[in-house]
Amino acid sequence: MAKCEIVDDHLITLSKIKTPGEEIYSKIRDFLLESESIYPSIGEWWKTRVLPGLRSGERRCEAIIKNNEIAALSIVKYSGKSSKLCTLRVRENYRALGLGQRLLLRTFENLLAHKCKDIHYTISEEILSHCGEFFTPYGFYLATWNKDRYVKGKDELIFSVESQSLFNKLKAAKINDVTSKRAVLFSIKPEYADLIERGQKRVEFRRRFNANLNSTLVFFYVTSPVKKVRFVARIKQTIKSEPSKLWSEYNDQGGVDYLSFCKYFEGAAEGTAIVLSDVQSLSKPLDLSELGLDGITLTPPQSYKLLSDSEYQFPLLKAKTT
Repeated sequence: MAKCEIVDDHLITLSKIKTPGEEIYSKIRDFLLESESIYPSIGEWWKTRVLPGLRSGERRCEAIIKNNEIAALSIVKYSGKSSKLCTLRVRENYRALGLGQRLLLRTFENLLAHKCKDIHYTISEEILSHCGEFFTPYGFYLATWNKDRYVKGKDELIFSVESQSLFNKLKAAKINDVTSKRAVLFSIKPEYADLIERGQKRVEFRRRFNANLNSTLVFFYVTSPVKKVRFVARIKQTIKSEPSKLWSEYNDQGGVDYLSFCKYFEGAAEGTAIVLSDVQSLSKPLDLSELGLDGITLTPPQSYKLLSDSEYQFPLLKAKTT
């Protein structure tokens, strides 16, 4: 199990600059070069296209720094006709934390503020299946594609959306955004908590659970005799299905024996497998009273509570991990 420190995001914006500091320049260049196999000229592009564009204000670069490294990066190019999202990438060990979507929404707001007619981005067919759905909620459509654009034998797909359509999508999302409930408090028995922290249990089974909470942060309250919030994780994926199918697919990751699984799901036509990622132990386990949540009654294995913004902003956010 990876252990790291949860720190506040350090967002750096580069635009209309003379010369970036050598340290941040190196970090961005090295981060971009990690994609060199897909975009062989990306280092030269940064040097000859992006840097001059940042100086003139034609381009804008934003980076989220965590643990002294770039966790997420976006670069855009402004145009009155068709502005471009040139790159948006999250480092692998920081994925499923919501950084990409947060950076994407900031990027969209900046692009729309420049009054462009439409916005487009390109993506290699090589990675389309892994991250193509990232943009699906925002109305992008496949406009065209170029063969051999960056790598011989590979198509580069071009997706576009009209600015007004994107604006409407973002407005609707703010009204209906499930992230108004931004975190979940789970109760869990000590024996299962130990397995999760050791990396031996990566799936939590529940009879009932909200399927719209992917990428949501989860705080685990370990029940008696611990009675503490002891670690956090991210919901990587939720899968609803018949219990027998859930067992067939996830029995080796669930940390529970077959008889206990059957007893728990007895009489249930459907259940949920909650796939966890980014498990991080708190350096100081917290009482519910320390979080202003002491009025909550949690009884495993059934209970969980959606935390509102006001609850989510309490010491949970500032908790440190080791």
